[in-house]
Order: sequence, then C-alpha cells, then structure tokens
Amino acid sequence: MKARLLAVQRMLWMLVAASIALCVLAFPRGRNRDYMSALEELTVFRSGFKQKELEASLLGYAQSQGSVKLDEIAKRVAGPGVVSVRSKPGAAPVLPRTHISLRTLAQVLERGAALSTLPIGVLRPAELADAIAWRLSRQPPMASAVLTSVRLLPAKVSADDVALDKEVTKARAETLAADAAFKLATAQLTAAEELFEARKKWKATWKAILKADQSRKDAKATLAERQSDLDQKQTHYETIAKKAGSFKQEAPADAEDAAWAAAEIQLEPASGAPLSLLVPVSLDVRQASLPALQGTAFAATRAADLWDEVKDETPDEAVRAVQKRFTWQYQYVQLGVVKLGGMTLLHFLPLVFPILLVLLLFRIRRVSVSYNPFGSSDNDDLPRVGLGPRAFDLTALSILPFGAVILDIIALTAVAQIPVLPVLCALMSLGFGVYVYIELGSLRSLTEAVTRAHSTPPPPRRSS
Repeated sequence: MKARLLAVQRMLWMLVAASIALCVLAFPRGRNRDYMSALEELTVFRSGFKQKELEASLLGYAQSQGSVKLDEIAKRVAGPGVVSVRSKPGAAPVLPRTHISLRTLAQVLERGAALSTLPIGVLRPAELADAIAWRLSRQPPMASAVLTSVRLLPAKVSADDVALDKEVTKARAETLAADAAFKLATAQLTAAEELFEARKKWKATWKAILKADQSRKDAKATLAERQSDLDQKQTHYETIAKKAGSFKQEAPADAEDAAWAAAEIQLEPASGAPLSLLVPVSLDVRQASLPALQGTAFAATRAADLWDEVKDETPDEAVRAVQKRFTWQYQYVQLGVVKLGGMTLLHFLPLVFPILLVLLLFRIRRVSVSYNPFGSSDNDDLPRVGLGPRAFDLTALSILPFGAVILDIIALTAVAQIPVLPVLCALMSLGFGVYVYIELGSLRSLTEAVTRAHSTPPPPRRSS
C-alpha cells in the first residue's frame, strides 16, 4: 500500500509540474496580438497588391495630363531648305517622361495621400521642331515627310547637349543670313563692274568713271568681308552640327529624372527609306495630380511600432519581417521532414491534464481497492497523501491546470487561432479535477483511518 500511495503522490507532483510548465510556456509575452493585427493587415494588402498593374494605371493617369500631339510638332518644322512635314493621322501623342515605383510600403503610403502628385517632363514642341528642321536640311533632297512617332526615352542628357543643339539652330540661321548677304554683295559687285565698264565704253566724264571705279572697289571689299564671314559661319555650323548629330543614347545616372530625355523621332519621306533621328531635349517639368490609393494607411502596422522596420521593404519582405517578431508561440522548427510550430504545441499540450488526472484517479482507485485490514503490518507507517491543506489539493488538481490552459487559450487567440481543443481541455480539467479532488479526499481519510487503527493498541482484557 505504501508503494501505491507514493505513486499517487508522484503523479500529483507531476500534475503540479505540468501546470507550472504550461503556465511558463503559454504566459503572454511580447506583443503577439499587435503583431498579428499588423501581419493580417500586410497579408491582406499583399494578396490584393498588383504592383505592375497599379504602376501602369497611375502612369497612364499622370501622362494623360501632359501629352503632346504630333501635329503640334509637325506644323512648326519649317525654314529655308526644310521639306514640308505633316503628322501621321491617328498617330499616338508624345507622352511625358516620368517614373513611378510602388516597390516599398513607404512608396505605396505616399501615393495614398489625398494630394499626391508626380513630376512629369512635358515636351516643348517648338524646340523639338527646330531640332528636326536643321537635321532635315542636312538630309538628301526629298519632296516631303510624314512624322509618324516621337518617343521620350531615358538617356544621359546634359544642359550642354541641349545648348549645343540650340546653338546649331542659331548657327544655321546665321549661316543662311551670311549666305544671303554674300549673294547680295556678289550682285552688287556685278552691278558695279557693269556700270564701270559701261561708262568706259560710252566715254563718260572722268569723274563719273572714277566714281564708278570707287563703287566697284567698295563692292569688292564688301564681297571679301561677306565671303570671310560666310566661311567662318559655315565652318562653325558644320563643326557643331556634326558634333550634335553624333549624340547617342546612354543609360542615365538617375532613371527617375523627368527634366531630360532623348527624343526618338520616326519620319517617312515621300520616297526612300524611313528616317530615324535622336535628339537630346530638356523637358518642362510639371506636377501631375494622382488619385489617392485606398487601403494603404497601414494603421495596424504603425500601431505595432513596426513601420520604421518595414517601410522600405516590399510586401513579401514586410510580412517575413513581422513574422520574425513573434515569440516562439508563432514560430516553427524544422525537425527533419516535420515542421513543428509553437501554435501546434499550444493546441495539444493541454491534453496532458486530462491524461494525468485519469492516471491519478486510476492510482487512487488502486490504493482503495488494494487495502486489506487483515493484511500485513506494512500499513503501520503510511506516507502522507496530498499537499497538506485541502485548499492546496484543490488548487493543484483543478485550479492550477485550469489556469494554465486559460493562459494557453489566451496565447493562441493572440496569434489568431481558434482554441477548440484547449477549451475542451480547460472544461475537463476543471470538472474532472474537482472529481479527483473528492476522490483524493476519500483516500486521505482512508489512510488516516488505517494509520490510527494500526498505531492505537487494543485495550487490555479484564480477568473474570
């Protein structure tokens, strides 16, 4: 009987130890509940977030506020030696240069503001028309040309590139003016020489002949000056035109810069192969308004003090970062091919208490049925059963297991789990623990009675 009483006591202490262990494991720590709210918010956002589609939609909205029709460019392409240019009917407009990225949560939050804007680089039609004009003037003769498309491409463009292109336009105009002046001086010299020869032929007065000769000499000097000026301007024009015409597209240092671009121009001459031109341009930077994105406040994430950690991350990276902030109760351990999670343990650990209570009841019953009042004297010094005061027994058998399971339930709800099994275990621990408490009381009464029966000697017999 002693051995079986000791087994009951060991089982009782095992129950106490299991209750304390579960209390320690399941005790709420960290900010799992706040992190779960943030995780749910980010997970929902990630599931509905289509980055490419959203970026394309916002870009289209912004670019529609700064598009330029090809006819605005074609009608400005004019000047001496420049063919007639018209735009292709139905051709796409020139979309402004801009860039938008919604890779990180901070970028998404920025576009959620009510007054969100996006810088766009709008083409200046007149400047591009001038650049097309001087380039066409250097092409082989053609009757006319059709402007089919203009695209603004990201390129390494500097203010010097654009200034050089404008200087070519100015140098061409100066060269044309110098050429006109040279032709005028040539005509004036021809007229002066004809006048001089005519006066000699018709034997005009010596004063008239002398005056005509002086006019001829002045015209020659003027022609020489005009020739020199034309040569200088022509040389300068050819030099800078070749330099400007050698512009090539290179990757820009800042792909988001909306102030500069390379204009890719496609023309179809009336005869011959299509013509492609590449022109460095400076753009008119404006602020295009954007519609506010909905559902991008990330209130739960910021309330959990996680915003600074995840704002520069993608939705996938942000979800992984939040998952790492949970305590072990939401973590997983890979055991070979088995993935064991803290939530799984919290779901099944409360089963220990009904099992231990059943085993304890079984051992109590074994002691009760094994007692034989006529047996050996082994029952003289029985060990104590229980934890002393009956309130301690009730605490160990029912209250402590019930409290441990309640903590377990709280830990599970903090990570958005439905604790069906733990709730059942809590009810079983509470009710079954009270029943075992009653049985343990009966066992204590039995052991006390046995102890008194074997420790009190029988009264002496009286002689008759």
